[in-house]
Amino acid sequence: MHRAVRSKREKITLLNKRKSRGAQEVNFSVGDYVLRSRVDERCHNKLLVTWIGPYVVTSANAHSFRVRHLVTGKEQDVHASRLNFYADSDLEVTEELLAHVAAQGIVLKGENLVDHRWNKESERFELLVSWCGLESIEDSWEPLQSLAQDIPVLIKAYVDAAKNSELSTAFQALVSS
Repeated sequence: MHRAVRSKREKITLLNKRKSRGAQEVNFSVGDYVLRSRVDERCHNKLLVTWIGPYVVTSANAHSFRVRHLVTGKEQDVHASRLNFYADSDLEVTEELLAHVAAQGIVLKGENLVDHRWNKESERFELLVSWCGLESIEDSWEPLQSLAQDIPVLIKAYVDAAKNSELSTAFQALVSS
């Protein structure tokens, strides 16, 4: 009886010491589903994160957890502070959930630039981008400003070939700022 009380007291003491050191107590285990935080590279505030997932926890290490992406199957080590509990291991992974996960954070590669236009409402140039792996019906008009940050070499080549002085001036203003 005394041994059980003493061991429980020691366990509580250790937990309190861990909490005072800033250690985070996790509320998930191997097999559970978690959300992973990702710092958005486009946003300049490193404290602003986006929660993506769910991922399934495949193993626990001393300071991190190994998680597996539901669609790609890619595994990665993630610190416990970057994970949030989503659901226990009984979660039914439906086609709808997989479609949701597949649509998160997809980074598309621009195949080529098709056209450009001046958007009167936003008062800026837009470029029609053809995306790798997508059909031409899925081409989209994207702001010159964001494309100039993401793919400046491709944009410069397009602007030079387009021989449009207004477009060239707008691009030069973005590059020099």
